[in-house]
Amino acid sequence: MKKLIALTWLLLQLNFGFSQSIKDVEFRKIETTNVGELSSSFVIHITDSVQIDKIEVDLGSNDGLSNLINQDFDFDIVTGLPNGFSYTRTGNSIVLETGIIPEYPTFFGRARLKLSNGLYSPYFSFTSN
Repeated sequence: MKKLIALTWLLLQLNFGFSQSIKDVEFRKIETTNVGELSSSFVIHITDSVQIDKIEVDLGSNDGLSNLINQDFDFDIVTGLPNGFSYTRTGNSIVLETGIIPEYPTFFGRARLKLSNGLYSPYFSFTSN
């Protein structure tokens, strides 16, 4: 009986641990006055805004790389970010300004959430031209 209760508790923890996830990611890039450079940002739409510790974003010039951006944002913390970075949240939408990056024909990115129980949500991956 104790094993059944422990197994049920574990399954509930795993099920509830992943209730927060990323629904969509918009990667935005705006040309700057410098040729070959772009101003970058992410708009991350989440299912729920409770029990989240961090948002992890990666951006690379090829699939599987994070050579352009590899940044963890503490959830709802707007200070202590690198120069050119910012964090803004309205409801379940989060805007992450991620500074100046070099221009590439295609960008490969992914984002995930670190939950307060230490688990991570699945990656939300995308490709942008």
